[in-house]
Order: sequence, then C-alpha cells, then structure tokens
Amino acid sequence: MRSVFLLILVLGGIVGFAVALHFILPDASEARTISAIVQASATALAIAVGGVFAAHKLQVFRDFQPHLTVRHETSHRRVSNSYTHILVTATLRNSSKVAVDIRRVLFWIQHVSPVSDEDVERLRSEVFENPIHQDLQWSLIQQGERIWKPYEVIVEPGETHSEPIEFIVQSDEVDTVLVYTYFYNPRYEPGRRSVEGWGVTSVIDIMNTSHGSMEVP
Repeated sequence: MRSVFLLILVLGGIVGFAVALHFILPDASEARTISAIVQASATALAIAVGGVFAAHKLQVFRDFQPHLTVRHETSHRRVSNSYTHILVTATLRNSSKVAVDIRRVLFWIQHVSPVSDEDVERLRSEVFENPIHQDLQWSLIQQGERIWKPYEVIVEPGETHSEPIEFIVQSDEVDTVLVYTYFYNPRYEPGRRSVEGWGVTSVIDIMNTSHGSMEVP
C-alpha cells in the first residue's frame, strides 16, 4: 500500500502543477498546451494508481502464487522378527499457474503407540491445555531429507512430482507411527502472501502386515 500512497501524492502534485500553469504562464495557448500534456500524464498515472489499488484489494495477482498439495502413499511389511520396512511416496501436485522450483523436502517418522500413561498426560498438558493449540510432539524415530540444486526439480502447472523414501522401524516396540512430509517453498518470504511450504501427515498401524494409511491434511 505504501507504493499506492506515493503514486497518489505524485498524482496530486501533477494536477496541482497543471492548475498553477494557468496562472503562471502569460501565453494562454502555451499554458493550455503544457497543461494538456500534464493533465494527460496525470490521467495515465491515475489509471495506473487505480490498477495497483484494485490489484491489491481484489488480489488479482494471487493466481500467480504457487498452490500445491501433497498426498501420501504408504505400504509396510515385516522384514524380520523385530523390524518392519515402511515405504512412503509423497506426491506433490501443482494446481497453480506458475512452475515451482523445489529445493528441499523433509520426512520424519514418529512413535505414536504404545506409550505410557505418563507420556500421554505430558502431551495433554503441553498441547491441549495450552491456549495456543500446537501439534502433538510424538517421539522422533527417524528422519530424512532431500536437497536439490536450483532448477533440478521443477514442477510445472498441472504436473506432479513423486518422492519415495524408506524407513525401517523396530516393530517389536512400535505399533503405530506417524509419517510427516514437508516440501519447502523456495519463494517464501516472511511478511509476503506466499506460504512457507506444503505438508501432509499419515498415521500407520504396523502391528500387522496389511497395507494402508490415513492422511491428515
């Protein structure tokens, strides 16, 4: 909005200058010519001001911000008496009108159950009794990260990018895990309308060999 106010100030100055010309210049024809030029410039500037203001109020350019969604596909299988293999494929879909240059994605897997009553009470006190509700902080089991060079992974409008990752967890101690994936937005700037990134969460029961997951957007 600061730029809009500056344009309005400039517009006011131009109009005031055009009016003053009628009283300053002795030659009426010369004054009219210069005044007409100044007034035409003022009109063009006014149109520009109106366009900037409308774009700001109506968010005309918001379609040019990246809009992406993430989905999980998960599967798991017992690979030994004590360990389970988990395959997670995160698919990033670009539903916006701009290409997105992906630079970084973070994966982590957390221990959900079984947990002790003491741990549950701690989680309740930290989260549900907090005036500012936060996510539950389950214990971290493993994490993974992929980092790419600029323009190495570009997701065009309407296209998708799938990124698989594998985990091995000690299934004789874990029944349920939470898998989280987060793609960082390389265009994110604090204070701007762009989002910091896009993520998805899946909860997986691994006490048996069945496939399946539950996504939490």
